[in-house]
Amino acid sequence: MTDEQSDRSRFLLEALAAEGFAGAGARAAAAPGGPGLWGPIGKRELAAWTARLPPETVARYGAAGAKGAVACALAYADSLEVDPFGEPPAASVGRFARDDSYAELARRLARVRDSLRARFGWPKSAIRVLVNSQAPEKPLAVLAGLGPVGRNSLVLVRGLGPGVVLGALLLPFDPCAEAADKPGGRSDARPEAADFEPGACCGSCRACVDACPTGAVLEGGGIDTARCAQAAASSEAAVPHGVAAAWPSILYGCDRCLAACPFFVRNAPGWQGGEGALTTGPGSSVPLDFLLGASDAALEAAFRGTALGLGWMKPALWRRNAALAAASRTRGV
Repeated sequence: MTDEQSDRSRFLLEALAAEGFAGAGARAAAAPGGPGLWGPIGKRELAAWTARLPPETVARYGAAGAKGAVACALAYADSLEVDPFGEPPAASVGRFARDDSYAELARRLARVRDSLRARFGWPKSAIRVLVNSQAPEKPLAVLAGLGPVGRNSLVLVRGLGPGVVLGALLLPFDPCAEAADKPGGRSDARPEAADFEPGACCGSCRACVDACPTGAVLEGGGIDTARCAQAAASSEAAVPHGVAAAWPSILYGCDRCLAACPFFVRNAPGWQGGEGALTTGPGSSVPLDFLLGASDAALEAAFRGTALGLGWMKPALWRRNAALAAASRTRGV
């Protein structure tokens, strides 16, 4: 390894550690310590991932020019469960959206990107941040050795479980070649082909299948999005009758299959437990009377700057979901 390569490797490790990400190799033999985990992806593996992308996605993220990547998982807090029969009546918000975990991950990875650019003089386009993007980040997490895909289609990140958001940095160098001999660098838990297959690692466990109120988690692994309440909660399309009839008391973010998983870490503080962490969000639930009675302007103001305040989510969508949640209380769902 040249001095330049060693410098890049060391700087990458330090920049990720400063943002709370431990190396997958170091974490594999230790108890979870921080809110994040990362693993490297080499040029060959990244090229195979890129080859499966639509040309427009490759162009959008400059994937063809990347020589390597790192995948990162950021754990979010296991805040209190929402009682669907509690008072005042409320619709629940999924754990990942109670604070804006995707925005927090994007901020951390952007700081790593900016540090690398400033240190090595790379142009803005040389390093790309992928968080909740049009490029599939789950395969990158598996390629990086962070963990296999569970039956519920979530990555079971070693030491952190499925309660994470995923992202990646596309890099102008191969971090596998340069991190192989660094503590916490290249993961010692490289993926097998079965790790990419939903449920192949789950054996006879069907906890997520039994927990899904709409029957969206498939016995053979994966999610039937046409029957998934979370998929419906994110879309303005008409909710299928079977999904509406079994709607859980959610506004946005159904995570029953996540919470039922044996690998889910109970009472995890997540990134929200860190000093100086920015937490902005709707909380674990939103009162139904507010959702059903507030004006468009009041709803938009309440959710602005949160995980619910995205441009494609409109007041009509929130009200529809709230009405379904209200109906679910009468059915005891």
